[in-house]
Formats: sequence, structure tokens, C-alpha cells
Amino acid sequence: MLRPDPRGLSESCLRANLTALAIRAPELFTRLCGSADGEHIHVEIAASGDPTLRLGSSGGIFLHSPVDPRREAEEAVQSVLHKAENKPILCLGLGLGYYLHALIEKINPCHPVIAYERDPWLLRLTFMRFDFARDIFAGRVEFILGGADLIAHISREMSGFFPWPHPILGQCYEDEASLLAPGRMESCTCRRAMVVSGGLFVSDVADALRENQVQVMSWDPRAVSKEETLYQFRRFEPHMVVSINFCRGLPEICEALSIPFVVWEIDPSIERVAPEGSSVHHTRIYTYRKAHVTRYKEAGFRHVEYLPLGANPRRRFPMALSEAEKKKYEAHVSFVGSSMIDQAQSLSKLYDRLAEKLSPDSLMNGKLADCRAAGQHAPGGHGNMPGYDSIDDIFPEHATPLDPERFVRDEQGRLIDLAFCVWETAASRRRVRVVSNIEAPTVKVWGDQHWSGCLPTRVRYCGPAGHQRELTMIYNASAINLDINRLYQKDIVTMRVFDVLACQGFVLADHGDDLPELFHPDGEVVSYRSTTELQSLIDHFLAHEEERRQVAKAGYERVIKDHTISRRIQSILQDLP
Repeated sequence: MLRPDPRGLSESCLRANLTALAIRAPELFTRLCGSADGEHIHVEIAASGDPTLRLGSSGGIFLHSPVDPRREAEEAVQSVLHKAENKPILCLGLGLGYYLHALIEKINPCHPVIAYERDPWLLRLTFMRFDFARDIFAGRVEFILGGADLIAHISREMSGFFPWPHPILGQCYEDEASLLAPGRMESCTCRRAMVVSGGLFVSDVADALRENQVQVMSWDPRAVSKEETLYQFRRFEPHMVVSINFCRGLPEICEALSIPFVVWEIDPSIERVAPEGSSVHHTRIYTYRKAHVTRYKEAGFRHVEYLPLGANPRRRFPMALSEAEKKKYEAHVSFVGSSMIDQAQSLSKLYDRLAEKLSPDSLMNGKLADCRAAGQHAPGGHGNMPGYDSIDDIFPEHATPLDPERFVRDEQGRLIDLAFCVWETAASRRRVRVVSNIEAPTVKVWGDQHWSGCLPTRVRYCGPAGHQRELTMIYNASAINLDINRLYQKDIVTMRVFDVLACQGFVLADHGDDLPELFHPDGEVVSYRSTTELQSLIDHFLAHEEERRQVAKAGYERVIKDHTISRRIQSILQDLP
């Protein structure tokens, strides 16, 4: 159901558009009638009284102006009309259709318009907002759904398009935009990959695939029906399906179609996944944690390998900052990251709900209760408790083994790791404590709003950091970039370490067991094992700038040589049958 009150959206308008499609584009009509529910899209009312859209929850980004979306679109059309000349205009992303509607009202009736949308639910909402039936019948506008159809259209129409990306969705649909670049279709004639959309790292992986001459198309299987996913697969004919972290349901689809399903696990998960079908021969899992290799194999997956994280040098690189940028971003010590307070609170509530399924007398129930008590009393805020410096200090030994009794199914059928729900609280408190205890002339923290309420006055909270150019500037401007890993995954090297080094920045890394295998200790990256050691290293490297620069330069050279995302993707491609 649409939420909240969707004033201005009309079922009769939808029926009129679908009737026109049934005659002019019957296949698209069928696909739209079977589209998935739009829980990921929220309809709100702008100040003008017109409906507007948010992506995700109430804190998500607006796809149109929250003030006057109709006027916003009309003003935008004026700037595009004189640029298109006689080329067909391709609207890349529709939202609620305001831009398309304003364009059709202003443009010459003989000028063709192609309207592209990746998300079936957004296209349905467009059809509920504006009546395009007459334009569909007249052939003034042609609607295209999903990347496979866009590629087929581009291949068919060789005269070229004038792309007009939606101001928000155009940024999300960069895979589609890349296909419109001159010569791009001709240069990607080898392998093809369907990539599960969502997240900055997905864009990095898509870039790396393209660098390796793989044609990329993204889609969101969580926002479309299974039938639509199958349609895209059969039309695009991918040589592989790629997902960052595990995506339920895809192993079985790929198995049925004999398509390799590549999973690169890069984040911790509360869910323990297992095959839903009898065979997952075509699923290949690459995990950032060596400890997870055994876990996935025991769950029934046959092809599992360790693959550390890496950096994208196109996004993270050394850069010269202006004086204004230096003033804003320079710091003796900086930390960029979540306080994890929201996650900890949410998982604590999940634990309370699911722990009731454990027998009160079970050994695991007692172990988890002990761990939770230890985590909740782990030092937080800015109190100095030097005795608590590692996971072993906070959690009893019996918390770490992979005991099957600690996994409980939730209402959605997922197998939830209750220990993970417990650990997140202690991990959050430890992260806050480490940052709060730092002493340096200037210490800056970038992240969520919770930081503002839990830091001492000597530490400056600077708000959230943009993950594009702004994050790169922070890494370049900071004398010391601090890395604080999640307390319960002390074995890994975080993405933060690779990204800072790709900027030729200096990083003090939270020591992980994998660090000596990936970098020369002290020569390419410096790590700490306790808050006491951390402060000592901060003092030393603030006083020895040249040594700091030499370590940063060596770390940069190692990342560019061995630890780029493109190199990781190369190893995956070489591993595929």
C-alpha cells in the first residue's frame, strides 16, 4: 500500500495508461501488472499539495522537491530543450513523472521521447500521477523498463540519444548512463554481468568490471518480482550475476538458469545464510573474513574463498586542496564512521524478542546473558578505562565459538545470530570510548548525529561526511586518519584502511590478524592494539611528519600495486568457469 495519503495518485489514470500499453506494448503491460510491491518507496505531500516521493524510510532522500515538484520540473525543462536539437530525448529515471510530463507539454509533438525507468513500481507510480495514454497511442513517448530493454533499444536505434538524467535517479542509474557514452556499446562485446544495485561499493565493483571489459547492468531483485528478474536475465543473457553481500533467492534462480552467482561478502551480517535449494553448484562466495570460509562450507556452499577488501583509486586518490578546503577538513586526528549506536539499539531489541525462544535453562541462554552483561558494562562515553583494550577483555572465551544453538529464526524465516546482536552494543561503546580518549591539538569526528551527544568538548563533531569527494578530502587533509574496527571482527583489514592509503594518507589501523599478510607492518601501515598504544603512536607521528609521509607513501604504492578493487575483480573473473 502507498504511504502516507497518496493524494493526486489515481487508479483510473493507471488503468488508462495500462490500457494504452496493452495495445502498443503488450509485453510491458504484462510485466507491470506483475510488479512487486513498493515498500521501498514512500509517497508524501509537498508544500504545494502535489505528491512527492522519498526513497526508503522517512529519512530517505526526496526524488522530487518537497516544496513544489511540478514547478521544479517545469524550470528544469527550459534548460534542456535547446540542448537536445533533433535527437530523441531519453529521460533516464522518472520518479513520479513530473519531468517527463513537463517535457511532453513543451516539446515539439514530432520530437520522439524515450522514458526509461529501472524500477517497475516507480513506473506504476508515474502512471498513477499522469495520463500519458494519448501520447502512448500517438507514439510520442515510448516507455522502457529495465536495463536489458534499454540495451536492446540502443542497439536498434543507432542515431544517438540526448540523455536527460533525473537529478537523483540519474546518479543511481550510472550503469545505464555509461552505455550512452559514444562507442561504449561497441567496446563491451565480451562478458556481461547483472549486478545487484545499492551502495557505494556496488558502484566501485561495477567500475572494476567495466575496467575488465565486462558489460554491466544493475537491477534490484528486492524491488521487482521474480518474473521480472527472470525476464531481465533472459533478455540480457548475463555471463554472471554479482551481489555485494548475500542476496536471498538468487542462488536458486542462477542455479535454474546455470548462471554463475558471485557473492562478495564485505560486511558483517546478523543472518546465517544457507542454501534454500538442493544444489548451489553455480554459487561462488568470496568473503572478507577467513573465518567465514568454513562457516559457508559447513552451510552447504561448495565454492568459498577468502578475498580481502580493496580500494577504488578513481574514487580515492591524492588531491591538492584549496585553502578553504584545508581550513574545513584539516585535523591532527580524524575519524570517519558510524557511532553504531542506532545499530546497537536496534539489535538489542531484536535480541530481547528472539532470546525468548531459547530455553531459560539452556547453556547458550546463560552464555549470551553473560556476554550481554559484559557488553553493556563495557566502558563507553569518555571515561578512561585502560584495562578494557580488546575483545578478549570484554567477552568471555565461550562467546566466540560458532555454537549452532545461538542461531534463532525470526518472523521472516532468517536464521539470526543472537551473539552478533549482543556484540554490537559492546562494539559501539568501544568505538565511542576510543575516539573520546584521544588527545591531540585538533580531533574531528565525521558520522551520524549520535556522536554529538557522547564526545568530550575537545573532540569536534563535524556532521556526516559525503562518501564521494568529501570523504576523499578528509582522508587527504588529516595528518592522522584513525581506523576503529568492529570489536568482534579483529581479524580483518577494514575498507577504511585501503581507502586512506589510496589517498596517500596516513592511517593508524586497528590491528587485525590479516594486516601483516597484506601490508608490511610499520613500513606501509602502522597499527595499534590498545588505547594506550594508540595515544603513544599519535604523539609520535604528530611529532615526526617526514616518517609519517614515508609510511603513507609506501602504503599508497602497495595499495595501487596489489589492493585495488579492480585487482580483486580480476581474480574473481579468472576463477570463473
